[in-house]
Amino acid sequence: MRRLLAIVLLAGLATPVWAQTESVSARPDRTTLVIYRFHPIDTSRALEDLREREQWGASRDGLAMIVETRTVEVPAGEAVIRFEGVANAIIPETAAIDGLPGEVLERNSDFEVLGPGSLLQHSIGETVRVARTDPRTGSDTIVPAIVRSGSNGPVLEIDGRLEALSCDGTNQRLIFDRVPDGLGDRPTLSIRTRSPTAGRYTVRLAYLAEGLNWSADYVARLAPDGTSMDIEGWITLMNFTDGGFTDAPVHVVAGNLARDYDTEAIEPVVSTVAPRCWPMDTTTGGTSPPVQGTRVSVLVGGNSTTVDYLATVQGETGLDEVVVTGSRIRAVLSDLGDYKLYTLAEPTDLNARQAKQLRFFDQRDVRFTRTYRLEVYPDDDERLVPRLLVRLRNEVRDGLGVPMPGGGFSLVETQDGATILTGQADFMDRGEGVPLELTFGEAMDLSAEVEVTDEDDWNVGEIYFQKVAVEVVLTNDKDWPVEIEVVPDWARRPGFRVLAQSRRSTVNDAGDTVWRVRVPAHGSETLSYTVQAEN
Repeated sequence: MRRLLAIVLLAGLATPVWAQTESVSARPDRTTLVIYRFHPIDTSRALEDLREREQWGASRDGLAMIVETRTVEVPAGEAVIRFEGVANAIIPETAAIDGLPGEVLERNSDFEVLGPGSLLQHSIGETVRVARTDPRTGSDTIVPAIVRSGSNGPVLEIDGRLEALSCDGTNQRLIFDRVPDGLGDRPTLSIRTRSPTAGRYTVRLAYLAEGLNWSADYVARLAPDGTSMDIEGWITLMNFTDGGFTDAPVHVVAGNLARDYDTEAIEPVVSTVAPRCWPMDTTTGGTSPPVQGTRVSVLVGGNSTTVDYLATVQGETGLDEVVVTGSRIRAVLSDLGDYKLYTLAEPTDLNARQAKQLRFFDQRDVRFTRTYRLEVYPDDDERLVPRLLVRLRNEVRDGLGVPMPGGGFSLVETQDGATILTGQADFMDRGEGVPLELTFGEAMDLSAEVEVTDEDDWNVGEIYFQKVAVEVVLTNDKDWPVEIEVVPDWARRPGFRVLAQSRRSTVNDAGDTVWRVRVPAHGSETLSYTVQAEN
């Protein structure tokens, strides 16, 4: 469970000296999320990042525009307006506020985490209370104390004597009667305004925030005839932050957005408690840790939270849950300039440290072609296995004709009443009309043997050329004929030319030279060719 003290404080928590009148907007009336990604991501890897609290993976590769509608009381003249409950990974310099009657004079940022360390650090010179529990009787003794040193070796003054906190092995609790100025329990953005008149206004607060991302994944089920498939698409929303969103309309943007990584959320300042105890009743000779199991309870405003003295305040919180919705209502697709915008059909909750999967794509009777590909390297001298290749024409007449955000693609089929996984692939974003080619695993009952029958090399000036003659024997042990595409590895090298061939070659959509060879059931075919290229 997340520790209650791990709350990121954002943007202007300290009460400024110029503040005469203050107004607080405790929470948004409504929040809309627009989540971007910079490239298709691996959902499994992203969920692992979420589980492990990874700070540099998918959490930073995603970005969200958060638009909040709030009702605020605006005082006349100069005043401070505090917007509590903003996203804790806000990028403060991107915030924009519309709907205020006057002008915004200042916007201030102060980032700190409320916890035992920050409470001590902000209470130096203040009087607190220390509760000590007698291990024999269980009774508490409460005495006043003045904090003389903060979190890095806390020292208290009790009855005129200085004591290092929690170095005697007893259970102790610090009791704070108030939260020190400059700390708070909710993420906050504060601004200073000057308004001609007072009144209640509805304003819109928009800002960018990190820690939100999304991915797309597809599951295709082959029809019994082997010529069509049904494709379902799922969006996975991921919230890497410690703040949640309730009943929020959500839009996701497909397309590779350019990202300036100099624009990023400011890391919160985390203050932990590090006791500095004097060993052997002396003030020299190093330090020793508190007795194993010593804990300190911090009480603020009547609510007590117990934390380990040496533990990081934020703890090791992992993935809370993955929620899957089963609705067949698809997302609404629209254009957003050069990008595609998917609007989820209903508002949704996206809690802290949560992933949520929603259906966004449902295409039936999508026609496809199945073939096999063999990439030939001249130095291959072992038995090779072609790979399964599935091609889809993204056109209406073939059951598609829609943009497809890049992601993972799982192919399943039914054999003898059992559903089995045929293979998995991934692809980049595909627009309407752009064909999709998916390469899966090695094919069963197909093989090839490659033999180099001749080779040569020479120089033309400073350019080094190579020539090779290759013979490929393709074998099909299936009960039906198949087509195998043979692609020479040299086709991607400069100066590539076909000098001789036993079958006519063609050029595929990727610009590669290929030979398409039809191999009969339980039979074999031989392909011979000679090619040259620069090395």
